[in-house]
Amino acid sequence: MRLTTPAVTIGLWSALVLGGCHSMTRVALPDATPPPPNAAVFAHLKGGDDIRVTMQTGEKVTFTLAEVQTEGLVAEGGRHIPFRDMAKIEKRHISWTKIGILTGSILVYLALGVAHF
Repeated sequence: MRLTTPAVTIGLWSALVLGGCHSMTRVALPDATPPPPNAAVFAHLKGGDDIRVTMQTGEKVTFTLAEVQTEGLVAEGGRHIPFRDMAKIEKRHISWTKIGILTGSILVYLALGVAHF
């Protein structure tokens, strides 16, 4: 059985949508130790979030957040990362702008393909 060009194209676009339409949003680190209860880190992060932390040493650590504590973050595997060792926190989220652009380009491509046949 031969795959048609539209089927291959739809498969490739679907892979791009699933893997490429995420963005990282920077979350403000607390200035004080321990941070106040109204700190941005408590408002923006919750268990289950995909997090990327840049450490003071430059090392980047990516993990799924289990818990936000007053002294740091706890990864699902139990690793504890203190705020004092972090230089930057970023939270992964779906980018609706990227999804819109990708979906629009797929529709234009399919419309041109149908018009061409």
